[in-house]
Amino acid sequence: MMRFFRWLIKKWKYVVTFLVGIFVTLFFIGFTHLSFNLTGTNTFCGRCHEMQVRVKTWEMSSHSVNPYGVVADCVDCHLPASGLSRYSYKAYSGLRDVVVHYLGDPSKISWEEKTHTKQNYLFEDACITCHQDLTPPSINRGGFLAHREWQNSTIQKKCWDCHEKMVHYNTPILFTDKHIKKSYE
Repeated sequence: MMRFFRWLIKKWKYVVTFLVGIFVTLFFIGFTHLSFNLTGTNTFCGRCHEMQVRVKTWEMSSHSVNPYGVVADCVDCHLPASGLSRYSYKAYSGLRDVVVHYLGDPSKISWEEKTHTKQNYLFEDACITCHQDLTPPSINRGGFLAHREWQNSTIQKKCWDCHEKMVHYNTPILFTDKHIKKSYE
């Protein structure tokens, strides 16, 4: 035991450095996790003026209101389903959104043009996380056949190629892009 204390006194700089390293690492991981959780809520997403229309249309969609009571949050669709890519893409997209909001001109965002680039901000593995059973007994024949082809990789479509109007397209007149653009002026 005495030998250990002598070694500890002799190597105290290494021990302190090691303990500080552990503390800093744990703090960084905790801070990162907390910040990702706080910035990953629908309320947070809707705070930016340019996103309010998207949040309102989401609130009226089947991804928010449905007979099953299941709610798909913004991050459920707009981030990869899991893993390191989820965190790295969240950091990237969050930084991009902050830059556009504060340094860019959010009123010039063309949401119509964004419909042609869905693959840049939607993730098919996120769809599959919730929609695991693609051929339930209640599905119509066309949907059954299309999902079967997709599962067998005989078609090269993404989920949103067929289901593009599922969330952000039921826009009431009060929440159109024109209305939002006027409020910037």
